[in-house]
Amino acid sequence: MTVKDLFTSLSFDEIATALKYSHQNDESLRDTAAYKEAYDHICHLEFDGEGGDVTFDVTPREEWFVDRSLPLIANNVEGDYWENTIGKTVVCPDNNPFTDAQLAGAILWGMTFYGFSKRDKYFDYDGNFGEYSIKAQLLERRLYLPYINGKSTIRKLKKHKTTSCEHDVAFTMEIWDAIDYRQLHQNRSKRMRFHRLEKRIEWLRKMDRRMNLISRLGASIGNASSDTLYAKILQAKEVLETFRESRAYSKISRVEYLKDLINNYDQYIIPDLFSRFDEIIIVALATKDFPVTEYEFDGIKSIFDNRAFANNTKLTLLKGIDLDCGTEITLQIIAIR
Repeated sequence: MTVKDLFTSLSFDEIATALKYSHQNDESLRDTAAYKEAYDHICHLEFDGEGGDVTFDVTPREEWFVDRSLPLIANNVEGDYWENTIGKTVVCPDNNPFTDAQLAGAILWGMTFYGFSKRDKYFDYDGNFGEYSIKAQLLERRLYLPYINGKSTIRKLKKHKTTSCEHDVAFTMEIWDAIDYRQLHQNRSKRMRFHRLEKRIEWLRKMDRRMNLISRLGASIGNASSDTLYAKILQAKEVLETFRESRAYSKISRVEYLKDLINNYDQYIIPDLFSRFDEIIIVALATKDFPVTEYEFDGIKSIFDNRAFANNTKLTLLKGIDLDCGTEITLQIIAIR
């Protein structure tokens, strides 16, 4: 049985129930909306690759709750292309005590270890790498210079080119240990200097992310009518961004998929945004060939109207163009406080 055969033999609800039990200590399972998006996308894919086997590491039951171990880990799924993984053969553990849903849950968890989609991914700096990013990187190097003795390390640090990584400073463990030791023995003025630089770097990173958001909004909704929105983003105390993507694939309507996804699988993130933030901006993104219709736009608005009213949250809906949406709709949800 292949991974795709296993997935399509089960409903997402069966897999989610098993996954919530076996991986109950994983914070990513507070919401299962992203997992549902991934599941529906994976089931839609066609195999393309060399395949292989998916095996499992099993933790003895008595150790599950001692050190918060996961009872079941799927091997050979993390970091591989989903198109290849779906064609791999599922090799059940010896004397298999697990249900098919639990095996599928472990595979889904492993396949999404680095993220759920191109927009919703881990370990990726969502910044602009512009003026603010470069200044932040230069300051981050200055942050550690007073704690380094080696001249060659200092020269490398000063000459190192800026990168697109959020934190591009890398040292050996030996150097980090020396930095930690010297920081323990620094005087008050050095501690204050370190704190000031850290706060400045944090501000620069924040501004870089906001400029990135503004740049992406400009590409999707245009700059002409968005000056007020951009000013709000730059001046806000806090800005959070998340995405919800339809995976209807013509089986149901795109809006019905989003309505089911948000109402039945968004247990934490969306309710939290509406309760904590003053304004929610939702951009309905689609391609020019499959644009968001007025009927769909009204349907999307109806998903959020009651939440906005109940929490006294200002709700703004916009349409945008995004070439990566294919035949589906992506909701870019921006919360501002």
